[in-house]
Amino acid sequence: CLQLTKNHLKTLPQSLGNLTNLTDLYIRFNQLEKVPEIFSNLTKLLFLSIDNNQLTDITKSLGNLTNLVELNLYSNQLTSLPDSLGNLANLKKLDIHNNYLTFLPDSLGDLINLVELNLYNNQLTVLPDSISNLINLTNLDINGNPLTDLSILLKLPKLTTVNFLGIRFPRRYWIKFSCGEPNWLLDETNVEIRRLLIQHVAVLASRVSKL
Repeated sequence: CLQLTKNHLKTLPQSLGNLTNLTDLYIRFNQLEKVPEIFSNLTKLLFLSIDNNQLTDITKSLGNLTNLVELNLYSNQLTSLPDSLGNLANLKKLDIHNNYLTFLPDSLGDLINLVELNLYNNQLTVLPDSISNLINLTNLDINGNPLTDLSILLKLPKLTTVNFLGIRFPRRYWIKFSCGEPNWLLDETNVEIRRLLIQHVAVLASRVSKL
């Protein structure tokens, strides 16, 4: 295990790539802007945390880390993820919340062992069709994203917890909001859930009207 947390690092030494037996690497709370290519040598990594940095780019060599079980990239400045993300077939937890992602790569669907996915506080307006391949996903956080269609989530057989609009979002509302029945909100007995849904639909309608 190597801890490089809170060291104001802007770059990493090339010698890091020589630690080929390393299994746990934490580079949290630094000032890295890019993940260096030397990471491609660390093929035995199981846990990797590069959260709370200044990352704007993730090298495609990240896809070489095929033994990763947990990957934390949250609280950076990422606007996209590489297609090579799909190579991380053993990944069980992926946390990329608090970034600037507007879309997710289709290769996300190749992470068939993923159990937990945190997308909180990005700018996603749509979930890729490939997300339906995440047959082992049980927990999904999509709070803070202007999503209008959650119907794809109904295809996930093990998904039990979806966090959206600041609550544990009821399965009955995993729908395309524009296709909701006229009385779908009138039937909701939970006043707070009804308020949140009305507010969310109103905000989305306002955005559309401005286009």
